[in-house]
Amino acid sequence: MKNWGGQSSNTSVGMSYNNNYKGISYSLSYMVDRVKSYNNSWPENRVVSLDITVPFSLLTNNEMAQTMSARYGISIDNHGETRNQAGLTGSALENKFSYGLYQNYNSQGSNYGGSLNGTYSADNSTLSAGYSYSDTNRTMNVSMSGGMIAHSDGISLSPNIGDTVAIITADGAKGAELTMGAKFDRFGNAIIPQLASNTANQISVNVNTLPDDITFKDTSMMVYPTEGAIIKRNFKTKIGYQAIIHISTAGKIPPFGAIATLISADKDDDINTGIVGSNNQLYMSGLPNSGKLNIKWGNQGDQCSISYTSLESIAVTADSPVRTLIAECK
Repeated sequence: MKNWGGQSSNTSVGMSYNNNYKGISYSLSYMVDRVKSYNNSWPENRVVSLDITVPFSLLTNNEMAQTMSARYGISIDNHGETRNQAGLTGSALENKFSYGLYQNYNSQGSNYGGSLNGTYSADNSTLSAGYSYSDTNRTMNVSMSGGMIAHSDGISLSPNIGDTVAIITADGAKGAELTMGAKFDRFGNAIIPQLASNTANQISVNVNTLPDDITFKDTSMMVYPTEGAIIKRNFKTKIGYQAIIHISTAGKIPPFGAIATLISADKDDDINTGIVGSNNQLYMSGLPNSGKLNIKWGNQGDQCSISYTSLESIAVTADSPVRTLIAECK
């Protein structure tokens, strides 16, 4: 590389070698730098540098150490000056928080200093803070970034806002995630900060992140925003318990394909139905704690009903939030 301006110029050339050995990464470089000064001399500076990064996961199985790394760098020039930097980096809180700690010093006891910085990426904003010092000054900085949109269902926050945005709502979906990375807040609102304009965008729900007692009637939709638009869409949800009901043979036995309907006192509710499967099993979602199901089949008006109580008292696990019970269809 060569730069010049006025009566001085700079010429530099360098080479480096980077590799990894059993998880330890290292880099070795050599740089030659020549500067033509105003008196037409060409002082030369040659620097050899070595950087090594060691993940703590190689040393311990401690959970916190799995995201931490130690770094050490050293450089020596042809004037005999040695510069050193030691550092520690890592992350925590499911990688939402990242941090770095560095210390610099040299063989001549000058140009020492260090820094400490951290960044926390929340669901709707990013907060950063840092502190650095040297032999001549001290510096501290704090910053917060994010976006905010006011809409008919309230105010929603996002880490960033682009030109074409979608506001997605879903009742009771707090904590559920969309495949595009957005997450529903405690009010059931999520912001997708950037969509492709004038084309189709698929918005899907990550069903593995749904709260235990929330189901989506549809888990995907297509939107076609124009450039610069802020669009709003809604996913309909069913709020209530999920259950697999084993229909007892003591009563009537609805055949495979029989339709079960939740009898609701609220006439404005959407109809909640399920289909009897094989082995006399019926899966239903959006069920109240206690209720009644009406099951119909055939052309002759064959039907029976199931009454159940206290779904909340049936134990579930994190891996399986579906409650299981046995009931007679009378």
